[in-house]
Amino acid sequence: MARKSKEEAEQTRRLILDTAMKVFSEKGLAKTTLANIATTAGLTRGAIYWHFKDKADLLDALWKAQSPELQQAIHTTQHLDGIELKKGMLNIGQVLLVEMHDNPEMKMIMQLSFQCFADESLRTNFVEQSQEDRAQLLAAMECLHDSGWLHNHLTPQVAATIFESLLTGICEQWLMYGMPARSDAEIESYLRSLSLALFVE
Repeated sequence: MARKSKEEAEQTRRLILDTAMKVFSEKGLAKTTLANIATTAGLTRGAIYWHFKDKADLLDALWKAQSPELQQAIHTTQHLDGIELKKGMLNIGQVLLVEMHDNPEMKMIMQLSFQCFADESLRTNFVEQSQEDRAQLLAAMECLHDSGWLHNHLTPQVAATIFESLLTGICEQWLMYGMPARSDAEIESYLRSLSLALFVE
């Protein structure tokens, strides 16, 4: 019975995530409430709050659920150091940019993430939800700094900011001005620029 309950809970969570993606894409982040999602999914608001404490928590879960490849690339870096960690960080960038081209859900999640910054409360909550990811990125940069792979003038904090800013900036440009045709050479150029900005050759 316990196993069935756990399976049912996971099915409900999956239903909430799928429904949230649909409603967010139709109404936008600001105009969507958890009550809207509950109604569309045929659930009570209590069922939503059992799994997610607020929209920021739900958005964070959508981010993690929509790209297993990206999550795996991020997870892998936890077990690397030295030049292999450097390669792993660049792989995260490559996977993210490829996913933006190939995965419509990733594109939608990125759009929603940018929308959350228009609402101060939602922005604050989303940033709080992202603290674990930020801490992991900072830890990676500290490891690269300590092993001599970051440029001397960079602190781990600055390197983490550059890493995030370049990648999210590319994604924002693509969303604002239209997604360009998929080009492995263009993606390689972005990654080369990222590597030159951060890492010792």
